Amino acid sequence: MELGFLIEAVGYTFGFIFVIAAGQQAFTENTVTPILPVLRQPSIGNIARLLRRWGTVLAGNIIGGAIAAAVFVWMPLFSPETDEAFLSISHPLMEKNPIQMFTGGIVSGWLIATMVWAIHGLEASKLSLVFLATYLVAIGDFPHVVVGSIKVAYLLFMADARAPEALFTFLIPVTLGNIVGGTAILALVSRLEARADEDEAALGQIGNGTVQLRVRKLPV
Repeated sequence: MELGFLIEAVGYTFGFIFVIAAGQQAFTENTVTPILPVLRQPSIGNIARLLRRWGTVLAGNIIGGAIAAAVFVWMPLFSPETDEAFLSISHPLMEKNPIQMFTGGIVSGWLIATMVWAIHGLEASKLSLVFLATYLVAIGDFPHVVVGSIKVAYLLFMADARAPEALFTFLIPVTLGNIVGGTAILALVSRLEARADEDEAALGQIGNGTVQLRVRKLPV
């Protein structure tokens, strides 16, 4: 692995740090806590609210990414060499097939969801956790729907990608992968918490039974 790639990956983390530090909404962050009401009570109303939230946040992220890509393409901000560098960064993403997009999306979704979960317990280490999780996503080259949408939109505006390819090769597989990865960590943690509650309740019942037996043995 080249040193330049490792340094380049550091830049990947800056956007996440800005978004999370500013309290903004990223789609993969919303695969964690918003799903709790559905796990606790999987009603049609809760599912509909979850899907509405996911749709709203995802649409906002993609539109924002497309605007950023449009600025990069059509505003005279960068030199031709920089534009070529943007293309060289964006092209490798679209070289993946839909299966690779989906499986890589699971990993990136899991890492971001783990980061969000850990932040709640380690607020003082927020920036370190954000950096570590997103740096792993970057050096692992795992596709992420929000960051990837900027690259794909850039390729579309530069006529280096086609809309069906962007939709069916990138957007749908990566979004599904991010959802699976993000909700998997929550389901695992929720299951562990439920198991801990069950064990505690069982110990309480055993303790109560022991007390009752001892009381019966006391002389009248």
